[in-house]
Amino acid sequence: EDITERKTLDRLKDEFVGTTSHELRTPLAIIKWSIKNLEDGLAGSLKKDQAELVEGIRRNCARLDRVVNEVLDLSRLESGKAKISRRQINLIPILQESVQNFQETARRSHITLAEDLPSELPDLDADPDMVEQLLDNLLENAIRFAKKKVLVKARTNEDAVQVSVI
Repeated sequence: EDITERKTLDRLKDEFVGTTSHELRTPLAIIKWSIKNLEDGLAGSLKKDQAELVEGIRRNCARLDRVVNEVLDLSRLESGKAKISRRQINLIPILQESVQNFQETARRSHITLAEDLPSELPDLDADPDMVEQLLDNLLENAIRFAKKKVLVKARTNEDAVQVSVI
């Protein structure tokens, strides 16, 4: 089977994703810098409704930043160019930090975000950044579609660790 065309398409896709991501990152960085200046009062103090508007812009800018990073990560994984830094990690602090990072988002959405974690879990051989990104994606989606509550639960299941976002 001649895979020349498929290889060419994969290369073109990788180039497109890389170029597009770069082109999105530059204006995104400028927008984030401008938001920070507004929040710091460099253009004068903001009224309450203006501050709320800027906060909404900041949240959506962070969301767009995550999407760009996820597209890049997916492209790297598909092409085999992803840099995975596996090491022994304690999952509990990563779970707790992810839950803490989404508390304000959950509160604004009138969602209770809780955790049910044991005092100890066995260490895992994993990339902590990828685990954190996975948890953040799960929590973001769960909060977006939950009606009242999101629960992050972890348990040891035979020779594995099971994490649930309920």
